[in-house]
Amino acid sequence: MAKMIQITAAGEPAYVPSESMLKITATTGAVTFTYIGGETVVASASATPLTAADAVASFYASLGECVNAGPDAAGVVVNTYYADYDSGIA
Repeated sequence: MAKMIQITAAGEPAYVPSESMLKITATTGAVTFTYIGGETVVASASATPLTAADAVASFYASLGECVNAGPDAAGVVVNTYYADYDSGIA
């Protein structure tokens, strides 16, 4: 599962690795990606507040596309719900 999930950060594309992703959680201000080793990536809102349930569902759908592509897949899945979401990556 070498695909990346593309989101928009500060108007530019940013990529979240899908490999080894364990959990996705969201609040009204951020989406947190937790990986098997305990590492996290946080996409935080800088302009548009997000709906936590929609964000989680959206990113799980994107992750599902990565999983369904198979273990040898490479490339990018554009996150459909937040592809135009202005965010910061921490």
